Amino acid sequence: MTLRFSLALLAGLLAIAPAPLWAADKDKPLGHWIFDKQHSEGSVVRDLAGKSPATILGPARFENQGSVEVLLLDGTTNSVSVVDNHTKAAVPKRDITAEAWVRVDKTSEWGGIVGAFQDNGPYEKGWVLGFVQNRFCFGLNGAGGDVRTTYLQAPDTFKRGVWHHVAGTYDGTTQRVFVNGREVIASQTQTGDIDYPPQAFYHIGAYRDQDEFFRTAGALREVRVYDRALPADEIKQHFDQQIGKLPQPSPLKLPNIFGSRMVLQRDRPLPVWGQATPGDRISVSFDQAQAEAVADGTGHWKVWLPAQKAGGPHALTVRGSKDEIKLENVLVGEVWICSGQSNMQWSVSSSKNREQEIAAANHPRIRLFTAPNVMTPTPQTDCEGGWDVCSPQVIGGFSAVGYYFGREVQKELDVAVGIINASWGGSPCEAWMSREALEADPTFAPILDRAKDNLGYGMGMYNAMIHPLIPFGIRGAIWYQGESNCQRATQYRKLFPDLIADWRKRWGQGDFPFYYVQLAPFNHHRAEWAELMEAQLMSLKVPNTGMAVTTDIGEPDNIHPLNKQAVGRRLALWALAKTYGRTDVVYSGPLYKSMQVERNKIRLQFDHAQGLKSRDGKPLDWFTIAAADHQFMPAVATIDGDSILVESDQIQSPVAVRFGWSDVAQPNLVNEAGLPASPFRTDDLPAVTANNR
Repeated sequence: MTLRFSLALLAGLLAIAPAPLWAADKDKPLGHWIFDKQHSEGSVVRDLAGKSPATILGPARFENQGSVEVLLLDGTTNSVSVVDNHTKAAVPKRDITAEAWVRVDKTSEWGGIVGAFQDNGPYEKGWVLGFVQNRFCFGLNGAGGDVRTTYLQAPDTFKRGVWHHVAGTYDGTTQRVFVNGREVIASQTQTGDIDYPPQAFYHIGAYRDQDEFFRTAGALREVRVYDRALPADEIKQHFDQQIGKLPQPSPLKLPNIFGSRMVLQRDRPLPVWGQATPGDRISVSFDQAQAEAVADGTGHWKVWLPAQKAGGPHALTVRGSKDEIKLENVLVGEVWICSGQSNMQWSVSSSKNREQEIAAANHPRIRLFTAPNVMTPTPQTDCEGGWDVCSPQVIGGFSAVGYYFGREVQKELDVAVGIINASWGGSPCEAWMSREALEADPTFAPILDRAKDNLGYGMGMYNAMIHPLIPFGIRGAIWYQGESNCQRATQYRKLFPDLIADWRKRWGQGDFPFYYVQLAPFNHHRAEWAELMEAQLMSLKVPNTGMAVTTDIGEPDNIHPLNKQAVGRRLALWALAKTYGRTDVVYSGPLYKSMQVERNKIRLQFDHAQGLKSRDGKPLDWFTIAAADHQFMPAVATIDGDSILVESDQIQSPVAVRFGWSDVAQPNLVNEAGLPASPFRTDDLPAVTANNR
């Protein structure tokens, strides 16, 4: 991640201060900023230069330098240039202190607070004080701005919702960092290619990654920069004078799934919920609609807005007796959740044609939300995250399958589309189910036992990444998962349908569409892969489900095939036909329906079989046939209208056929739309995973 610090990058960190926090200082600070309320309460601030500071003292100032803001200490330090997209700043050596009051209301993996740059060629080097895993720490960045080391953690846990005084000093020799009046870090040198800046300017801000802001939700009360290194006793005095006197966050809150730039589901009643002071009357208005509720004894409230037609942008306003939250640029359209493991999490920037796809991703009516990867032992009421407008600046890190699905739906329906990404590489199916759903089936007891030691083995991701989204209005869900359940493929026949039922029950929106991806071929060297694909095929018995087959676009030596465009499109075909009523769409490849023995041949019947053909013009492959001894032999398969005849000169009395029954099979049977047939078997021999729990 590139540590290009900017005050503008503190998304939602700014709160108002009516007067300087300290009545008397030994001398005026070099720079002094107090922030106004327009940049508070979760707003995403993309350019603050010259806008937000209510008070600016001294010659120090923030100034835009291309894609970053820099803190200039005096009128002579404006020698800044951009080299290879990196900022190079020449600044004088001086003693200095930067300090700020910071309140972080949500934890994040990493958040920068106070930092410094060094003039060291075209690449920035320096340090940033921030927090990692709920602890303040000192992070170093190396060539190109990449974080190389995070160390010297402060011993105290970073407390959410509490004001912390943060200060960094440089006295010409030693850099020191103070948190809440106590020195936590002091150092002069660092070996390797990471050096402390002998010529440095301090900078208050956060960092961004690939031109997107890392959001650290909370508040930044005041920033002061001094042209001297404050002694420890003075820093402690600043902390002691103000601790406990700073304003607290408003009790009126919405979960993060509600935010500016979001999409609300059209044509169905819309739930809106949050927290407030117990007993407070809450009013929610959206376009011409309005609803009211009274916060209960725990401060929770919920209203239902009437169904809305597609359109926007609109504003959603939530008012309490003392506070107000206003969300801007809200669209009404289609909302889908995408979930699963790594093939759903796999980003656009790691997929096929990434440069072209990212450059073309300018879709203002597609909105994106990603739930961070978190596990918790109990269901949570909120998760981190915020809504983004789809653009080249944000799409690179988003789910490729989710984006390509949403892009196809948006293009065909011409309405806004919101995609909520809640996925995590390596996660098993049961991690996305509620404890109640797992406890309802005694055969899942081993899963619950494993979850006692590792929440990733059961319900942990549901608790932290799905439960906080419920009951946000959605149209349906798309799913790409199963690799982590292959060794328990037979169990998946029950586990996956139970997950679908669990989500539908908890959302309370009926049997909403649930479309999923059948595993692509991968050189797994075991029959378990085919059995998992079979379990997925069996799950089509669940009402209002659909399955995208990917045997023709997999990469047997790569568990993460790069062609996510085709995956997203095939999921969208199911949605367009089955959810949105498009009768002109062929949405599935051939699906096995029945078999009939005809002397020494077996005739196979299929659904979605119009125009059966070979994808590559070669004879049909990956068919095997067996007699009563179930020794499957390579077979010849011939298209006969909408059916297929299978035979072998080694089998005179056949009883069963298998198709694509291998972890690496890429069979060539397709229908007229070019959609591939799903692997299947006609026999019911015991599965090798039958006893795995």
